[in-house]
Amino acid sequence: MRPRRSTLSRRRRVVAAASIVMTSVLTIAVLGAYFTVRAKLDSIGRIVMADTRNRPHRYDNALNILLLGSDTRSGHNAAIGGKVGCNCSDTIMVAHISPGRGRVTVLSVPRDTVVPYYACDPVQGTPGQQADPSAFERINATLEAGGPECVRTTVEQQTGIRIDDIIQLDFTGFQKVVNDVGGVSVCVPVAISDPIRTLSGGDVVGSGLKLSAGEQHSTGRVALQFWRARYALADGTDLARIQRDQYLLAQIVKGVLHSGLLTSPTKLYSVISDVAGSMSTDASSRDLVRIATSLSHVSTSDIQFVTAPTIPYPPDINELEFAPQAPAVFSAIAQDQKLPKSAHGKKKGRGGALLTTSPSQVQVTVLNGTTIPQLAATVSAELSGRGFAIVGEPA
Repeated sequence: MRPRRSTLSRRRRVVAAASIVMTSVLTIAVLGAYFTVRAKLDSIGRIVMADTRNRPHRYDNALNILLLGSDTRSGHNAAIGGKVGCNCSDTIMVAHISPGRGRVTVLSVPRDTVVPYYACDPVQGTPGQQADPSAFERINATLEAGGPECVRTTVEQQTGIRIDDIIQLDFTGFQKVVNDVGGVSVCVPVAISDPIRTLSGGDVVGSGLKLSAGEQHSTGRVALQFWRARYALADGTDLARIQRDQYLLAQIVKGVLHSGLLTSPTKLYSVISDVAGSMSTDASSRDLVRIATSLSHVSTSDIQFVTAPTIPYPPDINELEFAPQAPAVFSAIAQDQKLPKSAHGKKKGRGGALLTTSPSQVQVTVLNGTTIPQLAATVSAELSGRGFAIVGEPA
């Protein structure tokens, strides 16, 4: 017996209504997700190029990306790095991506390198500065003077490498990137302890890092502490810290390649939106994804890390200046040529073991070469608190 026509019509109406409701729900969900991601992407800090004069020559279609790690203590960064910071660039790297996108060279510029003052406009709340070839400053101070654009100008003028894009991350963003790639492996030969302490002047020192000897997989917070620790690892110099910069970046690269992140625009947008509030760039979100996906065929053996050659700065041996062989390294990168032999022997993307030693194995004699009374005793107490063996009485 056939159903009545009115029953069929009623069923069709119910099915049609249900379809409309489901379609509406799905549409709202998709639009909601889109606007949520869009809102996050819109929170990316925008870097405005101010100086378009006297730019270095572009030799080919290679990409040179300036990577900056900011020492800002705004927002959640204060809970990680303490309230006292200089808004300087703790990390300065130039990632050179070859024209065929098959090779990557990452050049680290020591933050203690002394450079002349270059003219930087007072953009985005920064004071700016006047050019003065006879005056010098640490290169990490240029971020506070004129923002990322001032760092770009200085790096370009000092190296002759034309920068295409800038990406800046703060402490929070670094943590998120590490977590998004599944963490990083850290290997130290001895146990490390770098407790956070407040000095008599109010400055906060130490990263809070506590690691046992051996290899361990670390989350973003521990990786950040490992990155920021200075005197508790190796010899406490900026050059030793750069080794950790390169080591951690190599570990992040391994995580990115292992996760297949570069072959998935969806995953890339997710990561970018996750760190958007902690990132500043002059590139669009689409450009960032395009750059990343163009590197999908790169392997860890195609990535090399080099450090700009430096020597002690004569007026102050605690500072650095570019060594005579540095221009040859800069020129090779700018023109996508083979690096000179002096630049080789650095770590590849596989990430070798980090050289370090226990502070207790280092004997230190402290001498006061200033006119400040009791300074040697203060420094001795600080070094002793960090585990160093003090030899003799402070003089």
